[in-house]
Amino acid sequence: MNNLYVFGDSFSTNFSTINEIELQDSWPTLLSNKLGYELKSFASAGISNYGILNTIYNNSNFDKNDIVIIGITFYDRLYDFWKNIGIDLRNNDTEGFTQNEINFYQEKIINANGMMQYTQTALLQYNFIIDSIKNITPNVYFWNMDKCGLPLFNEMVKNNQKNYIKPFNEVCWIDYCNSNPKWWQTNDDRHFGKTGHLEFFQYLYPYIQ
Repeated sequence: MNNLYVFGDSFSTNFSTINEIELQDSWPTLLSNKLGYELKSFASAGISNYGILNTIYNNSNFDKNDIVIIGITFYDRLYDFWKNIGIDLRNNDTEGFTQNEINFYQEKIINANGMMQYTQTALLQYNFIIDSIKNITPNVYFWNMDKCGLPLFNEMVKNNQKNYIKPFNEVCWIDYCNSNPKWWQTNDDRHFGKTGHLEFFQYLYPYIQ
């Protein structure tokens, strides 16, 4: 059986703080069932872009008929290479880190130049991975939850127009969801609700076809 590989953050899972979304209602499951592909999901809630990249490198046994979908997450999620885990300062997810470590990563976000270099390195790795996967299977796609103003991202989209899952007329998918609040869950947690998962799947299926 052909495989559908999914890499990304909580938006590529059935994540819900109120257990609102069943696994079978998440877009990866809906898409794999419709395609008749076996789902191999490596998405994880709260993961950083470097965490996603590391996951792809460690799970890249792709076949020429497989489909690979990569969800690029928020750029201010940082990755600790020593502990091999992410640190999410936006959501105060700093458990297990000392104050000195938190200060170190906080400085990266405050320092615009350092953050730009950090993000640019991640984008270079994404570009390398997408090109490498395309040598195995043309069925590799990527999408972006967060906006990125770096020219490198625009160049990556331009060079991979058939592989980029465009967020309708918005810059990024978080902007599209904010303009269509029915996509959110019923509480104040901004993750895909049942409508969001269903309509994202309905958008993806003909897009990939």
